[in-house]
Amino acid sequence: MEQQTRRHSGARMLVIGLDGATFRVMQPLLDAGKLPTLARLIARGTSGVLTSIIPPQTGPAWPSMFTGKNPGKHGIFHFEQYDIRSYACYGGVVTSRAIAGQTLFDLLSNHGRRVAAIRVPMTYPAWKINGIMASGFPASGLTSSYVYPPELQERIPPMRMIRFHGNTPEGMFQHLEHEIGVVTRVSCDLLDQEYWDLFMLVYQQPDHAHHYFWRYMDPECSLYTPEDAAKYGHLMGACYERIDAGIARILEHVDEDTPIFIISDHGAERTPNTHFLTNRWLRSLGLLAGKRTELSATHRLYERRHMIPKDLRIKLQRFTFMRLPAGIQKRVRSFMMNNDQYDWRRTQAYRFPVYEQMEGIAINLKGRQPEGIVEPGAAYERLREAIIQELRRLRIPGTEQPLVAEVYRREEVYSGPYTECAPDIIFRLAADYEGAAESGLEGDLFEPTPAIELERHNAWHDREGIFIAAGPGVQEGQRVVGARLLDVAPTVLHMLGLPVPRDMDGRVLTEVLTEVGEQRSGEATGVGVAVSGGLSQAEEEDIKERLRNLGYM
Repeated sequence: MEQQTRRHSGARMLVIGLDGATFRVMQPLLDAGKLPTLARLIARGTSGVLTSIIPPQTGPAWPSMFTGKNPGKHGIFHFEQYDIRSYACYGGVVTSRAIAGQTLFDLLSNHGRRVAAIRVPMTYPAWKINGIMASGFPASGLTSSYVYPPELQERIPPMRMIRFHGNTPEGMFQHLEHEIGVVTRVSCDLLDQEYWDLFMLVYQQPDHAHHYFWRYMDPECSLYTPEDAAKYGHLMGACYERIDAGIARILEHVDEDTPIFIISDHGAERTPNTHFLTNRWLRSLGLLAGKRTELSATHRLYERRHMIPKDLRIKLQRFTFMRLPAGIQKRVRSFMMNNDQYDWRRTQAYRFPVYEQMEGIAINLKGRQPEGIVEPGAAYERLREAIIQELRRLRIPGTEQPLVAEVYRREEVYSGPYTECAPDIIFRLAADYEGAAESGLEGDLFEPTPAIELERHNAWHDREGIFIAAGPGVQEGQRVVGARLLDVAPTVLHMLGLPVPRDMDGRVLTEVLTEVGEQRSGEATGVGVAVSGGLSQAEEEDIKERLRNLGYM
């Protein structure tokens, strides 16, 4: 092991994650002098946009960051398992046990380095590393599984379950403020107690603030009112200000010799005001067939669900997805996706929901789907190409502007053994448009986003995250262009003097560094995370509840 001078406490490298942070919100606050800590780091370092993965969602994005690999290699595309073989499209919730390949924390541990990973999303259950781990969102706190070693639960509390529905803006802000305080306090305490080769922590709260408070600061949101803006328009900025103050406290516990990265897994933007109904469009092309022209009585009743008082409706949903057997839950999920309306024996392609503005299309492939009809090989490829060309022809109503901003075959986005889990075609809609399930196959291709959806989430994600690096070895006062989330892990390894596994998709951000030095290549890391045992029913239900509260299920 290489020789190094170890301090009594602190960190050799500090990585701070701000989940969902975006310069769209930060830059006005920086210009107004309200984020002095981040402003100082930007002034004495390098900063710029950090491009996220597809889809730009917390579930797959953080594993991409700490493995340096795309979802086709690490195996996580969402908070739920992709299942293209099923018409329901999704399976059960995913956890750290689904991560294929070693993480940044494992690689450092293997080299005898001390690691602390605090509230990093998708690290539940926590696993054994050479250091400590306290799992981040959507970790359950029902058992000690959220920490390693287990006795840490006496010092590090689990994340509180966030409650969107029925909460007030003041109540939401108090929740976020409390959690910011916990992360800050725990991090300061741990930095005081030991010297860490890598200390990483994540503030989840920017993402939650965007989802809940965006309507109060963006006049383009259909729920915006000047009255609400006057009362609550400051809360999202106040969340960033609390985090900035927390980072200032943390920096007091490391010295000037510590390189610092501030990163986000994705950015944020206003929730679109218009739905594009992909299955209706596929039907208009003759690629999706319906069983009937009218909704069934059951579906008509389901479409009237908004007449039920919201509190009762939420309770019914919780009962359905927490108390019923898994098989019935899957059938209910399939029903909610309107799968009972389709004649699969005459359907060639159908919608595979990816994430808001990111949509997917699955080919009903013979031998893969239960009632697949499209022949593999040349027929499959011809159909994919035809659909892609039709997507490129789509226009925003009343304009000549493309409705589809990007469209890909899945192998153009992903590589690795899990690529085949993804939908066959992936595309991103233009700004202010998102995908949605339709109520009936007849009707317009476009519908206004229901107010109830906007109330629950005023903002979703985009791919433009943030990157700030400062400290020794980092260029001063520079802007970085072309940095990707996948590049963080290789750059951290390189800065810590360790080899970069050759199967990582990211690169060392040499343009950020004052001296590049020798870049060492290491062995591939195709070994799963070493944890044992499955989730209890109570743990899985707790995680699902946390995901539903944020609209991810």
